[in-house]
Amino acid sequence: MVCSSCNKEIPDQPPPTFCPHCGERISPEPPKSCPWEERERLGFITSLTSTLKGSLLKPGEFFRKMPVTGGLGSPLIYAIIWGTLGMMFGVIWQILFGGVLEMIAQPLGTKTEFRSDYLLAIAVLSPLIVIISIFIGSGILHLCLMLIGGNRKGFEATFRVVSYSYGAQVFSAIPVCGGIIGAIWMIVIEIIGLKEAHGISGGKATLAVFLPLIFCCILIAVFIAMLIPIIIGALGSIPTIKGFPI
Repeated sequence: MVCSSCNKEIPDQPPPTFCPHCGERISPEPPKSCPWEERERLGFITSLTSTLKGSLLKPGEFFRKMPVTGGLGSPLIYAIIWGTLGMMFGVIWQILFGGVLEMIAQPLGTKTEFRSDYLLAIAVLSPLIVIISIFIGSGILHLCLMLIGGNRKGFEATFRVVSYSYGAQVFSAIPVCGGIIGAIWMIVIEIIGLKEAHGISGGKATLAVFLPLIFCCILIAVFIAMLIPIIIGALGSIPTIKGFPI
């Protein structure tokens, strides 16, 4: 839990009345709700668009209200919908722009066949790809949270944050730069979502999201540091004539 006044972490148990840091009264948490998980009452389209709008435009408020329990099925289906659409848009733009380049290179009057089989393959395989990506990504992210002491609400909370952040894939509908915008905004949503869902500071949430990248950079740096002496040693052993290697 994070104090809304001083933004510092406070213990959940026992339930605090006042913040131990700034002394402000702790307001009780409002009831948790998510439009997508109320689609039987709201309707499929309304719940889908309301969840997308809330997670993209007001992620802090959305994830503050999001239930951290209730099963993995609903958030997973939501992620599959937008993840599949995002992949299909990506393929469509690749086919269209690739066709334009091919038409420019070919003689005038030559037509390029639209590869609908690519779209069919993506439509069939992308749900499986999204499912695998979410479980692996959530597992790695939750492990990072455990390493920094930020796994306050359990794996399901992390899984739900990752799943509902997949709404950012809708930006893939924008040609050329849509995929990049979506990827960046998805990271932002994950950071805000982890902060609100687990009740941790923004610094811890940011560190958890970027910890895999930091770890990879460290491994690359260590590998390069080990490789440089080997290269220098190999170059030093090459025979030379008047300063030139032979």
